[in-house]
Amino acid sequence: MRDRPATLSAIVEVDETYRLESQKGAWNLTRPPRKRGGMAKRRGINREHDCLLIARDRSGRTLDFHTGRGQVTVAQLHECLKPVPPDDVLLITDGAIVYRHFAQQARITHEAVNVKAGHPGARRDSHSKRE
Repeated sequence: MRDRPATLSAIVEVDETYRLESQKGAWNLTRPPRKRGGMAKRRGINREHDCLLIARDRSGRTLDFHTGRGQVTVAQLHECLKPVPPDDVLLITDGAIVYRHFAQQARITHEAVNVKAGHPGARRDSHSKRE
């Protein structure tokens, strides 16, 4: 059994990654088998991909969650992340709108960093408990 921290500290970075759904070892496949690695039938993130949510604080404690297939939702963020950070957390994410909605609903401080815009911090959304 892995040691998983119960909570994370004050600054938490969160991002998701997507992997092509695997049924390796399953006796009954719900789709035709893919050949050697395979590719998704459709472009982009869709129901063929499993979403893995990663949360890490500045002291190196890391939590990961399998949220299901397709893009991550606000409800999944509440289920996975709401019990993890302390009340005074600073949540740092990419520019995905689901994180902004989660932070507003959870009443936590949020900073969105858009690296593609040229430099870190090019676009920031801040929401705090004090608002």
